[in-house]
Amino acid sequence: MIIFNWIGLAIFAVSFGVAFGIGSLLGHTSEGAMMILAGPIAAALDLAHRYQKGNRQWFQGAAGGSLFFIPIWCLGLVWLALGISYLAKG
Repeated sequence: MIIFNWIGLAIFAVSFGVAFGIGSLLGHTSEGAMMILAGPIAAALDLAHRYQKGNRQWFQGAAGGSLFFIPIWCLGLVWLALGISYLAKG
């Protein structure tokens, strides 16, 4: 059983790679900062891909990127919330 698709894996890698690069340039490489940066990037990339495909199936995992059968844009929102929570706790 495959729990991801290649689009989802690529979006995940790109979003966290870009977040790590930006975080390194700014000097913030904490887990919370990475998640705050990577979450919106992942959500935007996945939503753009789903919009570009034209069928606009926002909640179906196979219609865009997915990890563990969950659309990447949903995970991006969760990553953003977790990152805020991590930074708030210190």
